[in-house]
Amino acid sequence: MNVGETITLTAAVEPADAESYTLVWSVDDESLATIDPKTGELAGVAAGTAGAVCTAQNSDGSEVASEAHAVTVTAPA
Repeated sequence: MNVGETITLTAAVEPADAESYTLVWSVDDESLATIDPKTGELAGVAAGTAGAVCTAQNSDGSEVASEAHAVTVTAPA
């Protein structure tokens, strides 16, 4: 993605009939990218690579699963 661009990340929880859960999004370096913790909307802030993390939580707030992916932000040409 480019600096200034936004995309919305999505995740699927399996099995489809899993108990009540909430997805929470985060990034490990907000100087490179920001993310809305509820919607997964990711915005490129500066060139570099940040980790985007999606965490599934039970209704009591306990973590069920978490997965991270690298997101590379590039400067416009």
